[in-house]
Amino acid sequence: MVGERFGRLVVIGMKSSSGKRLYMDVRCDCGTSKAIRRDHLRAGKINSCGCLQRESTGNRRRTHGRSGTHLAWVYSNIIQRCTNRARHDFARYGGKGIGVCDEWLGDGGLERFATWALSNGYENGLQIDRKDNSLGYSQDNCHFVTPTENNNNREITRFVVVAGVKMPLADAARNAGININTLAKRIDSGWPIDRAMSEPINENFSRRLK
Repeated sequence: MVGERFGRLVVIGMKSSSGKRLYMDVRCDCGTSKAIRRDHLRAGKINSCGCLQRESTGNRRRTHGRSGTHLAWVYSNIIQRCTNRARHDFARYGGKGIGVCDEWLGDGGLERFATWALSNGYENGLQIDRKDNSLGYSQDNCHFVTPTENNNNREITRFVVVAGVKMPLADAARNAGININTLAKRIDSGWPIDRAMSEPINENFSRRLK
C-alpha cells in the first residue's frame, strides 16, 4: 500500500493499529503529514488532509459574498444567454454558437470571472462587451465599456461614413444635432450624408424628402 495515492494523499508508511483498525502514515500534496485509517482511505472517504474542504468552503464563501452584486448579475446574464434555450435572446447568442470559456464555467466560475473583471477595468455602470461579435465570452475577447459604446458595437447598429470615417448613425445624428430618425429618413431618401447632417429642419422638410 505504500506509495499508493488517494486523491491528494500518498501513503508513506504504516502508523499503528488500534484494535482492528489499521492507520497509515500519509502525506498530502499541500505538505501536511498525518495518520489516516486504512479503511477510510480505501473507501474513498478521505482524499486530503482537510485542505480540500477548506478550499471548497472558502470558494463558497467568496462566491456567496458576490451574490446580489451587479457583477454577479453580469456573470449570470452571459451564462444564461449562451446556455438557456428558454431565454428570449438565446437565438442571438447560444443559438449562434456563442459560448462562454471553460475558465468561467462550473464551480468557482463566478469567482474566477470576478477576479478577471476587477483586474481588467470593471466599474459599476460599465457593461461587458465582446471585441469580436463572432466569438464567445472569454478573457481574450471581452472588455468593459460604457452603455453607449456597447450599443454601438451591436450587430444591429447602423453605420454611416462621414468625411471618410465610419461611425454609428446615432453618433452622426448627435454630432449634427438632429433626431436620429430624421437623419435616417434623409439618408434613406437618397440625400448625401453631408446634406442630411447639415440642412436645417423646417416645414418643407417632408416635401424635400420626396
